[in-house]
Amino acid sequence: MRRERRLLDTFRQSIFRGVSEITLNVERCEETGVLTASRDEPDGRGGITTQAGDLTELHAMVKESVLCHFEPSNAPAAIRFHFGDDPVLATR
Repeated sequence: MRRERRLLDTFRQSIFRGVSEITLNVERCEETGVLTASRDEPDGRGGITTQAGDLTELHAMVKESVLCHFEPSNAPAAIRFHFGDDPVLATR
């Protein structure tokens, strides 16, 4: 509970001074091949979700969505993608 509270406080502080970087989870639909990028706000105030047919288009769609979501003075300087289907290597 304390950790969640600290994360929420950190997020709230970042709203007022801007965030340096955000991470969006990216997944590909197995049926359609469409890429979906999403990010949920830690305090349940919504989030960002967008889709595209390929990675180049996704870059543009995410940038547009992020700039619409944040106030111009609080927009993140960088956007990181986390691909849900990244390979994981077993060590045992």
